[in-house]
Amino acid sequence: MRNIEYMNGIAGVAVGGVATLNFQTERRYHGIKVFPSAMIESDPIGAPGVYDQATTDPTEIIEYAKLIVNGVVIRDLTPEDAIKLVQANYGGVAVDNHIPFQFSGPTRASITGEEATSWDMWGQRTFVMELKFKSNIANPTVLTLASYDYGRNLVNGKPFLNIVKQLSYTYNAPAGNYDIVSLPKANPIQRIHIEPSSGTVSEATVTRDAEKVFEATKVQNDEFHKDYGIDSPYGYSIVFDHEQQLTSPLVVKRDLNVRPTFSASNSAKVIVESISRGYA
Repeated sequence: MRNIEYMNGIAGVAVGGVATLNFQTERRYHGIKVFPSAMIESDPIGAPGVYDQATTDPTEIIEYAKLIVNGVVIRDLTPEDAIKLVQANYGGVAVDNHIPFQFSGPTRASITGEEATSWDMWGQRTFVMELKFKSNIANPTVLTLASYDYGRNLVNGKPFLNIVKQLSYTYNAPAGNYDIVSLPKANPIQRIHIEPSSGTVSEATVTRDAEKVFEATKVQNDEFHKDYGIDSPYGYSIVFDHEQQLTSPLVVKRDLNVRPTFSASNSAKVIVESISRGYA
């Protein structure tokens, strides 16, 4: 049975501050939901400094959220991206009152077993969440709800880990084709999401070890995703495991080149989701 309960002990909740919550490690976590609240300015132009409107929208309260295991950042996302990733990956409905972190994948339940990507914390030293609060708020509070059990991830009686890392990178990209060659490639890559700060992404190609493994326009890529129930809110999503199999990520031995085509120069955010065999 999976327990669902609030996690106590968060420290440092303050305007502009970084709050931390230490999770117990002798558990297996399936998901976390962070529910913040605060007061904001209803009229920041006409009445600046008057915090008279309550909000539970995490995008108005939190700058970023990090999940850190043994001192290694495993997930580093804005609330906007945490929400978008759930919508893109799990067909989730729009979320407007919390930051969602899925570990066990709901859409894999009848395919590979959703617990295959759960965060088995047995034997780990630390599991910490960091929340950076915005400075233009007042009276922030937060509740954290976690789903966990005391099981293990086992194959033939031996523990295993398939941790989904979600990390964000930013590139100053010109209009037209832009070669991104510095994305991490040590771990198998499930998905790459591209979000331009302005303009659009019309198409993209991916070359792995001198072999082209992906090529599609934005419109036709989206049509392909529909067959698998994927409706990404990102400017362009490259989904290597569209059939939801953990056995079909992109494996790179030497070189990786992701080449999106931008309609305008912009600061492009690129989020890489990869499978790690441990918290490293």
